[in-house]
Amino acid sequence: MKKLLALLLAAIMVLSLAACASTATTDAPAQTTEAAGTTTETAAEPAADTADETAAAAEISTVVPGKLTVATSPDFAPYEFYALDENNDPQLAGFDVALAQYVADYLGLELDIIPMDFDGVLNELATGNVDLGMAGLSPDPARADAMDFSDIYYFGGQSFVTVKDKADQFTDLASANKAEYSIGAQNGSIQYDLAVENTPDADIVSLTKVTDIIGDLLNDKLDGAFIETAVAENYAKNYPELVIVCDVPYDVAGSAIGVMKGNDSLMKGVNEAIAAALSDGSMDKFVADVSKRYEEKKNCIVAVSEGVHYADGRFVSEAKTAATDGFGHAQLGGLAATLAGIMKERTGAKVRGIELSLLQRCAAHCASGTDIEEAFMSGKTAVEQMVAGQTDKMVGFACDRTNGYTCKAKLFDLSDVANFEKKFPAEWITPEGNNVTEDFIKYAMPLIQGETKLEKVNGLPRFARLKKVFAK
Repeated sequence: MKKLLALLLAAIMVLSLAACASTATTDAPAQTTEAAGTTTETAAEPAADTADETAAAAEISTVVPGKLTVATSPDFAPYEFYALDENNDPQLAGFDVALAQYVADYLGLELDIIPMDFDGVLNELATGNVDLGMAGLSPDPARADAMDFSDIYYFGGQSFVTVKDKADQFTDLASANKAEYSIGAQNGSIQYDLAVENTPDADIVSLTKVTDIIGDLLNDKLDGAFIETAVAENYAKNYPELVIVCDVPYDVAGSAIGVMKGNDSLMKGVNEAIAAALSDGSMDKFVADVSKRYEEKKNCIVAVSEGVHYADGRFVSEAKTAATDGFGHAQLGGLAATLAGIMKERTGAKVRGIELSLLQRCAAHCASGTDIEEAFMSGKTAVEQMVAGQTDKMVGFACDRTNGYTCKAKLFDLSDVANFEKKFPAEWITPEGNNVTEDFIKYAMPLIQGETKLEKVNGLPRFARLKKVFAK
């Protein structure tokens, strides 16, 4: 079936940015013959030259050979947190999660992320049980005995936070330094050290998770708290009762990756990956395009193929899986959640990521007349050819647009279609890389013509009437 969405989106994504958000790109020449039901995915290309990357990976020692083991604390949005996917299942998301995958891909290693409490991240690094710690870590010199630090990948600050009802009590840090106040901070964190330094007379409450701190603030169990600025801003967007009172002075501004002590080859590779990530402006352009449209229209819906990739060939959606198909190609998935998380982090807007792959296949009641006719034609041809003794074939479509649109079923040898890709023509992508051209629209319009005439029962199409036969 070849709906407009199917042609444009492949395993698609829709972002909803206060209605929604995103982009689409691909390349390569068009073919005139279309294979029905064929979706091919190219092997994921690494960030650097394959040979160089393979050699680099071989030189890097990790806790588990071939794997990059990363400890994180998923209570620190937007760095790392749990987000619900389209099936309402919790999945690790956030800036650090995306960066961890980027680093792993860059080094040619399989990513293994282990969630734990924040102090556990520090302990696992110190004992050499993990390769990296990524949890919005500040490269504090006091931690130098337990780990090495990468170059800074994000420059941020520290904040003192309270709720609106108590905001008038706190004009600066000095006003919070009273025995009558309970001040929260995460156990083992820089924020705890800052609480001790700036509010030594207060009752400092050490909690395991930032989510616990936020909950206690909202439930009047804490009067204030020290929280990393980006995290505080993120929670304030979701909980309007939270207020950032002031910045907290801190000599070390920014976040770095904690690297296993003494692993120089890994450190070198991580820093190279960070430099590459910072120099790649593709995602920045995507965010800018979506934000511009959102400002103009107050909503934005974005459709993107899972084949969308960075300029260096890395697939954006490869980050969500280490699985491969029978040909060794990376199975792309999770693009919607990835881009939705980035847009939410960058803009603070309400964003939804929807994978249409299965949803689209099950939406025959929304298909065009052309969809339905060609689907029946394909199935009919397959049965007829099977009865006639044909095997090792795939039913495809031979389309003619010379005088209107016509389509006939055609058999293809599996050897001609298996493990081959058909890319979206580059000339159908706008020069900005964020839309399709008029030529594509002209190509696609015939495919969405006509209304279905299927009998409907309770709002759903009835394709067949089956007789109940009870087994004896």
